[in-house]
Amino acid sequence: MNNYKDKYLKYKTKYLELKKIHKNQFGGNRLIKNKKKILNNVICELSEKILNLTNKKNMIKFINKCLDTEYDNSNFNKYNEIKSIIYKLSLEQMIKIDVNERFGIRNYLKRNVNHHIIKKDFDKYIKQNNLELSYSVYDYSNNTDNNMNLISYDNQIYSSHSIGKVFTGFLIVILLNKKIITDIDINTPIQLDKKIISELDNDIVCRLKETTMLDIMTHKSGLTDYLRKYFDELKSGINSNPIEPEDFIRYFDSDLKKKDTFTYSNIGILLCGLSIKHLYNKRTGLNLTYNQILNKFIIKPAHLDTFSITIPDSGIYTKKRKDNIAMNINGSPAGGYWISSNDLAKFGVFMMDEIKNNPNIKNYLELYGEEFYSENRIQHSGGIGGSTCWLIVFLDEKISISIMDVDGKSSSELKFAIEYF
Repeated sequence: MNNYKDKYLKYKTKYLELKKIHKNQFGGNRLIKNKKKILNNVICELSEKILNLTNKKNMIKFINKCLDTEYDNSNFNKYNEIKSIIYKLSLEQMIKIDVNERFGIRNYLKRNVNHHIIKKDFDKYIKQNNLELSYSVYDYSNNTDNNMNLISYDNQIYSSHSIGKVFTGFLIVILLNKKIITDIDINTPIQLDKKIISELDNDIVCRLKETTMLDIMTHKSGLTDYLRKYFDELKSGINSNPIEPEDFIRYFDSDLKKKDTFTYSNIGILLCGLSIKHLYNKRTGLNLTYNQILNKFIIKPAHLDTFSITIPDSGIYTKKRKDNIAMNINGSPAGGYWISSNDLAKFGVFMMDEIKNNPNIKNYLELYGEEFYSENRIQHSGGIGGSTCWLIVFLDEKISISIMDVDGKSSSELKFAIEYF
């Protein structure tokens, strides 16, 4: 009898210890059972933050675009009215407002999150919610002799869409650290090859004369997009297969928005890639393409074996679109590179290593990394209709997470679970 009692006490003690350790960690069942409750809490907190927001202009503009509405300030002066509007938004749209306004509603992953618990909970959550995605997590917190804890689910190759902008931005940071690009380059009008300038619309050339590289890196140049014309060509059945950044110039929209106000610009980030090429070759005396420079400083040292500018034979793409663009998108400095979720998370680990080994990189991120860095984490999303993805690198917790889908919503569902539950 005493033997059974001793066993009972032993296992009860162990259970209570485990319960205490994981008290604040999320579980698969709790994720699912509490989803509506937690979502409602987020809506309430977001509504209250918006009510007290001093300048609501950009936020209202974003909501009107999302909901195809014409709200103005008068619709955001009462808590209950704001709440009814926010309720109509998707999880991803709520997250974007939280991130862009820096409300800080989300709860970050804690340092003591156990990667085995994550795998068990995430897999259960994915299956019970029928999420169509691939994800990878590198827990780098207990790294010894490069022995990192990795969990992965359905590791496939997808388009990384606008996450490609993080490759461009971090490449600039690396070259700043190596003194190949300087602070003067960043804070003066962007420098490009004469041949590139000759191919640009005159209005764009005039705008660039008064626009710093930092303006362009942070979407404050007023430059717009090239995807509309590029996608129209793909829809028509023409696939001219642009490979280098120069090949995308013919798709540039010449329309300009007001300078010094935020206008998300694929043209701008692509021109940053071309400026990298110009400055690198000018300072080194070499004649490398942009893709060769990217490969030299990021793709090869990070061991990103699946990285590709064009879709590989094993690439996964959304089949929910009626057009054929999803399977024909090529990558550029502005986005669209193809990569597995495992390698995308490894890119996050590479950035953590570079920050650890080169202290100045953190300073450059804080000065110039606004496009993808804030609150000591690196983050970017990407997507077209029917496909979305996220890269989140928690620098304090030393955890890198990639999430990629082909249904246009599953990535946001899982990211919501990570950050808000």
